[in-house]
Amino acid sequence: NNRFLETIRVGLSQVNNQCTIHANSQDLTIELPFLTKVENMTIRDAQSVWLPNLKTVNTNLEFIENGFIEIDLITLESVGGTLGIIDNQYLSNLKFNNLTDIQGGLMIDNNPKLDTIDTFNTLKTIGGAIHFDGSFKDTDFPNLKLVKGSAYIKTTSDEMDCNKWIRPQNGRSIIRGGKIKCSSPKKHNLISLDENGKIIDVQENDIVNGKP
Repeated sequence: NNRFLETIRVGLSQVNNQCTIHANSQDLTIELPFLTKVENMTIRDAQSVWLPNLKTVNTNLEFIENGFIEIDLITLESVGGTLGIIDNQYLSNLKFNNLTDIQGGLMIDNNPKLDTIDTFNTLKTIGGAIHFDGSFKDTDFPNLKLVKGSAYIKTTSDEMDCNKWIRPQNGRSIIRGGKIKCSSPKKHNLISLDENGKIIDVQENDIVNGKP
């Protein structure tokens, strides 16, 4: 809540508790070039953020209501809680090229400029649920092997194909949390799974006048 603060440039290498930055100038630039490890981090109301050496977040990592167009965390390897990317109106590019493990959920919600969710190429496990809501055209997680929670995927794009989520090639889903909901303007899909990822029920409905 420092409304004239436009730059934060700090030489921190580690934060052992909470790191929260929000409610400062709308032009706020955040630079933490030496930060490698943080317990819990929330960034809000910022214009840019630079975390070139962040490798580990022990609990949650959240980016909420920011003005930047890119989140570049190519050095990040693990998140011990939930990764949340929410209400960033200009965000169009994500870089999470080395993230392998999220022990909580993955939430990407209401980022209207984000066309695709396809930057998590090395991600193997998600310990919680997936929640994607927006206008994205596609999702791609080529190395994701296990999601221990449910999956909620909703988009306003006609180009989104839910089949990669609801019709696994070998008949066993990577989702182990009981439900997969995938909705686009044309289709609404609800899949029920057993604890081993085997599909036990499928409901597919056409959307007419906004209703299934």
